[in-house]
Amino acid sequence: MKGADHGPAAICQASANMELYDIETDSEVYSKGIFTEGAIGGDISTQAMVKAVHEAVRRNLDGSKFTVVIGGEHSVSIGSIRAHAERFPDLTVLQLDAHADLRNQ
Repeated sequence: MKGADHGPAAICQASANMELYDIETDSEVYSKGIFTEGAIGGDISTQAMVKAVHEAVRRNLDGSKFTVVIGGEHSVSIGSIRAHAERFPDLTVLQLDAHADLRNQ
């Protein structure tokens, strides 16, 4: 169903309502600094999306940034995973997906 493309913006908007204190680290992690890069995409091909995400994530990893990617569909994950796998050869990926589109019906 169309609409996943609005997810990242909705998450950024809702993040203003998150608790700032993290009990696990006994700190306010956000005070270390959080950078939100602009959205990648628009009306581009799947291959162009994978390449653009790969380049952006690689650039952030090269800058020693802990990188989180939020996307509306699976092509966003591929570029990020590739960039992380280049940096971390023993990378393990755990994918959690609420939709049945990756299973045989």
